[in-house]
Amino acid sequence: MSYTFNNTGGTNHGIKTYNQIFAMNRTTAGASNYWNPTLVSGDTVLCKITYNHNNTNISNYKLLTWYDFDQGGSVVYGAHWIGTGIYLCYCNDANGWDIGEFVCMPLLEEEPTPSPGARPIVEIASTSDEARTPMGVALEPADGKGSFATVALAGAWPIKRSVTLTRQQAIYSTSNSSGEVTNVAPVVTPQYKAGAMGKAIDLDYDIITSTAATPTTANGALICIWGTAAESY
Repeated sequence: MSYTFNNTGGTNHGIKTYNQIFAMNRTTAGASNYWNPTLVSGDTVLCKITYNHNNTNISNYKLLTWYDFDQGGSVVYGAHWIGTGIYLCYCNDANGWDIGEFVCMPLLEEEPTPSPGARPIVEIASTSDEARTPMGVALEPADGKGSFATVALAGAWPIKRSVTLTRQQAIYSTSNSSGEVTNVAPVVTPQYKAGAMGKAIDLDYDIITSTAATPTTANGALICIWGTAAESY
């Protein structure tokens, strides 16, 4: 199906799963989630995430748009899938991050180099103070400091986890540079639930961690990211 978006013709690619759109092995021939289209700015897709609740499969759909942030000029930001609650962020982490890892707001005394411009600055939390300022989950890998990648700051998304979670507990970022989430608050006092960023919807949701057709996986969970702890808990 074709249509016009921002005065540019685009193609709607129908419904594709989260792993077809974002997983590391999505373009590997023979992978069950293989999908490798030629995309142009303005194309759209419906991202489908299925989970089980009370023995019933439920599907969550998100409308995504493939957008060239450089509009055909010199590559600075690149082209990415964007949508509600998804932001193109500046990686302030020297080691970068992988898909499905959780990132937080860094404690900065001065603007990073190279400059992030107007983009949100994020990194994997390595201290409890950083873990108290949760941002979201990486939808794309970042190569290292100064690169740009999309991060989901709201909605239901798969995230790597460090422990077995429950649906009754608030979820937090870890503070050990792992990019995983946990049910343990980074700081118990003085602020109640400081750093809480969501709750688990599906307690077991594997995150693909290799490009192989039969990939390796990490323990994950489908987490509903609410926003800030002060507003939501």
